[in-house]
Amino acid sequence: MGGSSSREKAKQLEKELAERTKEYEELKSRMESLEKNKSANQDLTDMLLPITNQALIGGTLGYVSGFALNAVGRIAAVGVGLGFMMLQGFSYLGYIDVDWRKIERDYMKKLDRDGTFSW
Repeated sequence: MGGSSSREKAKQLEKELAERTKEYEELKSRMESLEKNKSANQDLTDMLLPITNQALIGGTLGYVSGFALNAVGRIAAVGVGLGFMMLQGFSYLGYIDVDWRKIERDYMKKLDRDGTFSW
């Protein structure tokens, strides 16, 4: 009886050893697969990192310059509008006499480069 129980124990240990060996092989193949993917991901990261950095910096600088030009454009538009309003106000008060026909002729000469421009 003592010999059969040790044989059963030995068989059980062999079975457990076979199962653990199988699990070990599966884990080993998973690790190798992950290492391959990691190196592929690292290659991709090394390739894309300069491109994404350049795109991020370019996008940020573009946004900031657009924001700044928007503010400058608004200030310029207000300045031109106020200047025109001042000229119109001075004209209305009689301080300035504007010869609109002369202005029209001068601008038509500048716009009409080949002599065919007409209303």
